[in-house]
Amino acid sequence: MESSNASKANTAPRASNKPNKNIIIAVVVAFIIIAAIVVAIIINNKNNEPNSLGEGTSAQSLISEEEKRITEETLKKYAEVTIDGYQDVNDPNTKKAVVVNVKNISNETTSLAVTIGAYGKNDNLLETSSTYAENIEPGQSVTFNTFIFTDLTEDQLNSATFKVYTAKTYTVENTIEAPSE
Repeated sequence: MESSNASKANTAPRASNKPNKNIIIAVVVAFIIIAAIVVAIIINNKNNEPNSLGEGTSAQSLISEEEKRITEETLKKYAEVTIDGYQDVNDPNTKKAVVVNVKNISNETTSLAVTIGAYGKNDNLLETSSTYAENIEPGQSVTFNTFIFTDLTEDQLNSATFKVYTAKTYTVENTIEAPSE
């Protein structure tokens, strides 16, 4: 009996061909985490970039609080903006455009920069188009054709909602400035 125990003690344990369960679990968990990160990045990119389906970014997330304040103040003190929508226009350069009328409602001559946003479903911003009106006299109105050069399709333009995205006064040197208090 003694010899059989001695021979067992001297025998080296065999290496198992089975992988360790902990290693397998760690690899599977790591794969799931990486896949979740990739999916989250793809979803985030789809929500933040305009695409041909008319989906884009929420406009509220793109404008700073300061820009919102300046826009509100400009529209209250300096500019009345009317947007007539995407329509046929009498312009040799284009057949259709978004027609925007900017009126100086202040008592002083001013220059205005107005950016119009085209919004698709769920009020997502698709694209913007800017207009600049220099030295508008009090009570004077200026009409612009916007969204002439655009990546948006005719269907997107026909179904879009158009709103003032930003509005600011600016100097003749084109330096944007906040409205005076």
